[in-house]
Amino acid sequence: MFSGCNLRRSGSVSGMLSLFMLLFSSITFTFGAQASAGASKIKFNIPSENVRSALIELADRTDLSLIYDIEELGQLKTNAVTGLYTPLEALAIMLNDTGLTFELTGEETVAISKNKLHSDKQEKDGMK
Repeated sequence: MFSGCNLRRSGSVSGMLSLFMLLFSSITFTFGAQASAGASKIKFNIPSENVRSALIELADRTDLSLIYDIEELGQLKTNAVTGLYTPLEALAIMLNDTGLTFELTGEETVAISKNKLHSDKQEKDGMK
């Protein structure tokens, strides 16, 4: 992360300023990425359907790049998303109680995977 920055070991003011600017820009990028992926609201009308179809429809309507393992998604059904939402709000509604979760991994990139806690709970409930 710091490979592009030439800091002096002497603790000079310019070195400290460079470090501060680097840290500040990293923080700004992180908050900017979260705001960028979820800033503007879009009108959605995505029915409850197969998770793969729903994710393709969501990606087509937004600037999000979705990363997921097709095998892991299985034949799950999503929740319907109808109304005015940010892309991340729509995704959260869509995946609620499906056993899937998501994580923002880049400015417009979201990784979707099985929620380990949800899978463990289902296995325990099935044993009762």
